[in-house]
Amino acid sequence: MASYQSVRAKEKAQAMRIIICGGPRTGKSQLAKHLSQKFDIPIYRCTDPQSLGGDAFDHTELPERERWSAISADVSQWFDEPGPWIIEGVAAIRALRKWHKNNPEGAPPCDKCLYLSDAKTEQSKGQQTMSKAVHSVLREIVDWVHDVLEDGEPYCEVIERER
Repeated sequence: MASYQSVRAKEKAQAMRIIICGGPRTGKSQLAKHLSQKFDIPIYRCTDPQSLGGDAFDHTELPERERWSAISADVSQWFDEPGPWIIEGVAAIRALRKWHKNNPEGAPPCDKCLYLSDAKTEQSKGQQTMSKAVHSVLREIVDWVHDVLEDGEPYCEVIERER
């Protein structure tokens, strides 16, 4: 028979809507996988245009900058889905900004927004630029998202200790 704590944790996780954002190589996918396995929550990845797949995300006819904008608009629609879910990837923060633009009076569409700022491995110049862009977008919406925003680094430290 399951303990009261494990039943309560499972019930709480059922409603969880978690967004994990940060620059490249900050541990977003690893953290999402850990939380997904721990709480049995599905992951939706928006790491890059190629990883999304499907015709809905086929914006290859657009220049890269416009492609990311179109993908952000597509991903922002995921936030309207009922939980539980984990949405992670470098496009997540741009999608969150786009969702806020389309729903200016609405509260953030998640229970937690975990931000990972520290690269776990060396980044290329392009990845460093992308990290700066992710942080810049976060600064634009920080006042709106502050009630659900958390530093994701302590979660990553727990994963490292559990290995």
